[in-house]
Amino acid sequence: FKTSYHAGNIDAMRILGTFLRYGFRGMDQNPKLAREYFKKAMEAGDDIAPGILGHMHLLGIGGDPDHERSLELFKMFEDKPDSLAGLCHMHLYGLGGLSKNRELAKSLCLKAVDKSSQLDQARSYALRTLGDISAEDDLFDDNLFPLFKKVDKSSALKYYLKASTSGMLGDMEALYKAGMMYKYGEGIVRDCISAVSAFSTVASQGVSADNIKQAQDFYFKREYNKAAQYYALAAESGSELSQSNAAHLLDKGYCNGLPKIDCEERALHYFRRASKQDNGYSFIKIGDAHYYGKAGLEKDPNTAMSYYMLAGDRNLPQALFNVGWMYAAGVGAKVDFTLAKRYYQQAAEINSEAKIPVKLAEIDMYRRIYLQRLVSYVGSLKEDGHVYRSVIECFKSWGSRLIVSLIFAICIHKMLKRSLRR
Repeated sequence: FKTSYHAGNIDAMRILGTFLRYGFRGMDQNPKLAREYFKKAMEAGDDIAPGILGHMHLLGIGGDPDHERSLELFKMFEDKPDSLAGLCHMHLYGLGGLSKNRELAKSLCLKAVDKSSQLDQARSYALRTLGDISAEDDLFDDNLFPLFKKVDKSSALKYYLKASTSGMLGDMEALYKAGMMYKYGEGIVRDCISAVSAFSTVASQGVSADNIKQAQDFYFKREYNKAAQYYALAAESGSELSQSNAAHLLDKGYCNGLPKIDCEERALHYFRRASKQDNGYSFIKIGDAHYYGKAGLEKDPNTAMSYYMLAGDRNLPQALFNVGWMYAAGVGAKVDFTLAKRYYQQAAEINSEAKIPVKLAEIDMYRRIYLQRLVSYVGSLKEDGHVYRSVIECFKSWGSRLIVSLIFAICIHKMLKRSLRR
């Protein structure tokens, strides 16, 4: 990255600034120097750096707070997640000469969430701010505290919990606020067990953050065995990101010398833990373990199907494709070509890159349909005793020629695929 930086690479400037801000990749944390890298990236034309730099000026990270400068930086690229989250904060508290406007602040934070990815720090910050807005709204909502009736729902809690699992390291301040809501029953039923769980995670996050940082450093150095080891250590603190990353590396075979079956069992263990925190990819991998009989499990397509459907409910195209194929092939479920086509189309709609695999799968599905009809037709002819003559007439038709050509093409494709694997 330093070589790319000196060559004028804009992305490298911003990435080095991020490493310095958080202390990643073996670099000492230095927010003041990070500001300089973000500034150089901005001056070189980067459209993300102004929003990050605006947050640092807003919160006084790496220097004194400067709300007017923050506002200038956020307005340079107002449609970026960092800028939207920053403007949300400023409108909520009336900073930088802006008037307080809670509704506008809320809409800006919602836009920041929509435009950001799960690992964007702007996402966790926007979600926490939405939690703050909702917590204050709940205090004045009479419907939330009806007389003699306990309430166990809170939009504030929902936002805080989402914020705690967003960003590169999660938002521990948001999780602490969620713990306080559980502790005092603010807007929800009092839940001491959940409160203790939240506070324990916050208390252990100092160690967890160090382990995640170490794991990321080893991963980028391609020392995957060590990365798996540190992700596994961080996973014990309850970090869903660490659980899924540890499971993924173990599943790839980076097991530090463990026997294969032990490695598979440990990977499945972390996939199960991550799935309990709604990690969709983990549902797919648990389904794979049941389908292929990994980690000492018996092959069980029916159970695999149930996990693929759970992942499909979270709009993961790979899972939707798997469910479609199982319906088409009659594996783990009764053959249902209508449902198969529906799941295939959902996968293609969610991810454009799935369109070609879906088209090929649909061709295979139509092959199954026509072959099924052909077998049924020939079977009915046997009963009439005119098998040979009728079949010859059938194959003379253009429709049957098309079926035969399609079957032939698929056979050739499979033969070529096998030869390429060899």
